[in-house]
Amino acid sequence: MVALGKAILVEAPGEKLEALRAFTEKIVPGRWEDARQPNEKELKATSILKLGSPSFGKIRSGPVQDDEEDYALPVWAGIVPLHLQAETPVRDERCDPAIPTPAYAANYKR
Repeated sequence: MVALGKAILVEAPGEKLEALRAFTEKIVPGRWEDARQPNEKELKATSILKLGSPSFGKIRSGPVQDDEEDYALPVWAGIVPLHLQAETPVRDERCDPAIPTPAYAANYKR
């Protein structure tokens, strides 16, 4: 699914913080409580956008297939496949080696 709509800038610090928390927990569950929270300066320097009254569209899966009349156009048609794959975590050189790699990093969608 693709969400379409007008982006609205989130300015309230509490709302920005909650959006960052929710995003972090969606991507790496458990990381928000494990890491330092953003400070006031970082929050001010970070822009958060939200979609107001989004509408949704469907993304097609499967082979490429244009509308028949579009094949007469002198325009390239196709897809660019993208793949995202997690690799083995790399420890910061200055991180205490006695601190174990947390499960959310070691097992990140591999």
